[in-house]
Amino acid sequence: MRFVVNNQGSDFGNCGFEWNNPSHGREFRRENPNFPVNMELIEGKDAFTIIAELPGMSKEDIKINIENEVLTITGERKQDKNDNENILWSERFFGRFRRDYRVGNRVDNGNIRARFNNGLLTITLPLKEEVKPKSIEVAVN
Repeated sequence: MRFVVNNQGSDFGNCGFEWNNPSHGREFRRENPNFPVNMELIEGKDAFTIIAELPGMSKEDIKINIENEVLTITGERKQDKNDNENILWSERFFGRFRRDYRVGNRVDNGNIRARFNNGLLTITLPLKEEVKPKSIEVAVN
């Protein structure tokens, strides 16, 4: 199995997970190319976990969908505007973002879980039972 980053076949642990990187992915769709979302993909024994840093957002600002073996995370960080103030300098990012992950057929789609706490979105994608590693005991006659 391969973990594909930026659609160019970079091997990151042979976990069979395709991650369309926003800065390089030819097929990656972004609504706002300047909106950075730091994400991490972790491969565990029983599940993959995606952790996204989304400070300043609420769970109502985030949507997660899975369709045709692609997990899509979208969201929008809105800027608080006050008509009586003029922003002179800002290094904050606002707008919409979208991330797509091709999860393949190894993930149990019916049991995907997501939680949002203190600006961190954690998505757990459990593996199907048939793809989990199994130990086979050797019998002695």
